[in-house]
Amino acid sequence: MVAVMTPPAAPAKKSLDARTAVWVALSLALLVGVPWVTFSLLYSPIRSGNMSAPGENVAWLTDGLHQTNVIVTGKEGTIGVMGFALENAGPVPIRIDGPVVEGLEHGTRPLRGATWSPYINADGQPVDPGRDRLPFPKTLRSGEQITVWVEIRKYECNGSTQWLDRIPLRWNVLGLPRQSDWMLDDPQDDMTAPMVFCYPDSALKYVAR
Repeated sequence: MVAVMTPPAAPAKKSLDARTAVWVALSLALLVGVPWVTFSLLYSPIRSGNMSAPGENVAWLTDGLHQTNVIVTGKEGTIGVMGFALENAGPVPIRIDGPVVEGLEHGTRPLRGATWSPYINADGQPVDPGRDRLPFPKTLRSGEQITVWVEIRKYECNGSTQWLDRIPLRWNVLGLPRQSDWMLDDPQDDMTAPMVFCYPDSALKYVAR
């Protein structure tokens, strides 16, 4: 009798098990997510724009303190409002959620809040400063500017000099919340300046007329 040898059947191909599928999904998420998170964390497009406009109870000071400043005029408790242009100088839209104002319930912060108004109208012309001040949030397209109306409270300071030289802003890019300081004391920027809420009376003779 002749024996007939039957070759063994080829092993069946194993499909991806659940753990492998999870690892593949995680790897793809990391490949996509890491650059996105890194970009979102390093992206810093907020810049001062090319205008400023005094609002209520403020004045430009040309001398009398360390440098050109904006002072809050009036008596203790006065709220001064100053408009500075803010620009999204990056290629990606961002959402400005507004300033950080924690501590107001205890009266410990000079920064009381902020609103915004359009910088230009639909025809590309500057709008009347202070008109139609709106609450945040506000989404800024690439290259778009708005006027941010910063509200500062004047305290009784007993002759000391105190000022605000940065605005802590909450903002959002690509769905990731961020917070950073918008600096008002850049010596290369003529459109912003620290807001002084405590100063000696002698400084008033340098108010710009």
